[in-house]
Amino acid sequence: MAVRSPMRGFYNRNRPSPLPPFIAQLPYDLFVTEPKLSTSEDDQQLTELLLEYHNTLTPSSSDLQSLTHLVNRVCAVIESLIVNPAEFTSGQIEEVKCVGSFKLGTWLNKHNTADLVVILRTLPTTEAVKGLQSVLKKRLDADTKTPKDQCVVSTHAYGFSVSADEFSVRAFLTTTPVHLSKADPSLHIPPSTQKMALSAIKQTRWLEEENASHTAVKVITRIMKDFRARFQGFRYLSSWMINLLVSFVFYEKQLSR
Repeated sequence: MAVRSPMRGFYNRNRPSPLPPFIAQLPYDLFVTEPKLSTSEDDQQLTELLLEYHNTLTPSSSDLQSLTHLVNRVCAVIESLIVNPAEFTSGQIEEVKCVGSFKLGTWLNKHNTADLVVILRTLPTTEAVKGLQSVLKKRLDADTKTPKDQCVVSTHAYGFSVSADEFSVRAFLTTTPVHLSKADPSLHIPPSTQKMALSAIKQTRWLEEENASHTAVKVITRIMKDFRARFQGFRYLSSWMINLLVSFVFYEKQLSR
């Protein structure tokens, strides 16, 4: 004899089903979906326009040669003081590094300025800056062969600059990271300026390791720097931000291929 279940008349219709709902999985039909697929556009015309515009931003070979010559002259004097520091007694030079746009090959036309970072084993005092300037001016004057080689050395808050004709080299003085915490703003170059100089070395080294010398990276970087000078919205980007952004875009494109 069959026994009726006592819960038969009390079935809860709001109770969810233990099984998930059935969803039909339709096959992917390429013929139906093809009109919706994004087709790759021909960027040849845009690429040619960008390259033509980039040529107007690239310094001439004569400007490159002149600025390189000035940088080599300044670096030669500073490196000689590392080997033979007899003339420079107000400090000890650890090394000199070329940084920034000139080192990376992304400087713009008519912006004929190169940046150097001079690392001292001691804290960069005012006497050290003046002493290095004096020796540098003396050596450069002795090496002057033409009127265009005549140099003018000027003092700045970050260190000093050397100018010859339309070209200039800025030398940022800093110390080793160990001594940076001992810097006194009233006696030495401001610690923030010294940190910026040390960061410039790290940034340049990182960009060189990440193949910043690639032609596409240089082209985009120059165009972005020109946009920064022309458009208000780009003026908040520092050179490091531009280099980082261009490197990210370039390598993301490489990985997507």
